[in-house]
Amino acid sequence: MIESKVRYGDLKLICIISPARVGSTLFMNVLAQSPSVHSFVNQPFHLTYSFPYLPPDNREEIAYQRIWEKYLEVRKIHSQKVITLVIKCMARNLVIGQQIVRLLKLIDKPILLIRNPFLSIDSLLKMQVMSIEDMPEASQNNLDFYALQKGFMDNTGDRNHWQVLRNFILETKNYRLISDLLIETLAFIELNQYEMNMINDYQYYFDSDCDGNRNNFFALSWTGWYNMAVIYKHYISTALDYLVIDSTILRCTPEKVCSEVSYALKIEYTSHMVNDWQVVEENIIDDTVIKTSWMKDCYNGVTNSSGVRPPEESPISIQFLPNIFQYHVLNTAYPTYLALFKDNHTIRPHSYEEIQKLLNQTVTKDGNSMKQIDQIFAEVMLASLY
Repeated sequence: MIESKVRYGDLKLICIISPARVGSTLFMNVLAQSPSVHSFVNQPFHLTYSFPYLPPDNREEIAYQRIWEKYLEVRKIHSQKVITLVIKCMARNLVIGQQIVRLLKLIDKPILLIRNPFLSIDSLLKMQVMSIEDMPEASQNNLDFYALQKGFMDNTGDRNHWQVLRNFILETKNYRLISDLLIETLAFIELNQYEMNMINDYQYYFDSDCDGNRNNFFALSWTGWYNMAVIYKHYISTALDYLVIDSTILRCTPEKVCSEVSYALKIEYTSHMVNDWQVVEENIIDDTVIKTSWMKDCYNGVTNSSGVRPPEESPISIQFLPNIFQYHVLNTAYPTYLALFKDNHTIRPHSYEEIQKLLNQTVTKDGNSMKQIDQIFAEVMLASLY
C-alpha cells in the first residue's frame, strides 16, 4: 500500500537514518516545522531488531503499518495531493539486507545524520548509567555490592551505595569504573524498558557465553555506528542522491543548514524551523518506544524547546571509555564519522574562511568557542578541506 502511494505521488517520505544520541529527535522536529511536512513517525522500525528474542515474526510489516496508519490519519485532515511524512530510523533498528533495500526504494533522498562519536557514545553511556534508577530493586542490590567492592559507600544511612557510584560516574564521566559486562547489562536493562520480557529471554546468553563476545556485540551494536557503517558503505554511498548532516554544524549554523536541507528536499523553508517552533506533537513519546524516566526527560527536553540551541558539550576522553568502547570508537565509529563528514553530499563549510568563522563562534554562556569545547570536531572540520 505504501509503495503504491509513493509510486503515484500521493505520499512522500523523508527519512532520517542515524546512530544513537546524535540529535535525530531534534532534527526530526526541525523538519516538522516546514509547512510542507504534515507529520512524522518516530522510530517505526523500533521492533525490527535482528535478535531472535524480539517478537513478533512480522516485525517489518508492523513498521510499515505504523507509517500507513499515520498516512491515513493525516489524509483525513489534509486535502493536498501529496502527504509528506518524516520518519526517523535508528540505524541499529534496521536489519541489514532486503529491509534496507525496500526502505531506500521509498525514499528520494535519504538523510544520514551524524555527530562526533565521542559525544554520542558518551551520551549513550550516560543514559545507561542513569537508567540504573529504573532497574528492579534486586538488581540495584547487586549493584550495591559492586559499589562497595569499588570503594563507594553511602554514608547517609539509606545504604544506597549504587547511587553514590552512579553519581560519581556521571560527574567524572569515568565509565571505566564499571566493567564491560556491567555496561552490557545496563545496555540490556535500558532495552528491557521497551519489552519487559526481554531480559528473561536473553539471560541465557549472559549465563552461557564465557568469553563475553555476544555481550560485547550487543552493547556495541546498540550505539548504531556498526550498522551506520554498513548502510553507508553498501547501500548509500553508491546512490545518486542523499544528504549527510552533522548535528553540530546544524546547531552552529541552523539557518544555513535548514535552508540548504529544505532546498535539497524540495520542501518549504521557514524561520520557524530554527526558532519559535510552532509544531509540537505530544505523541512523540510513544509507549512502544520509550518508558524509562531518563529518556522521557530527554525527549521532553526537545519537545519543550522552542528552537535549535548552540552545542555546549565537550567530547569525553577516550581513556574513560571501557576497553570495548575504545576499540569500537577507534575502529568503527570514528572512521565512519570521518568518512561521512568528508563525503561530497555533506552540508558543511567548504572554505577555510567559512570553517574558521564557525569554529571561532561563541557557543557557551561563559564565552567558549566551538573549537574550544570540541577540538575533535575542529580537527575533522579542517581535515575536510583536503
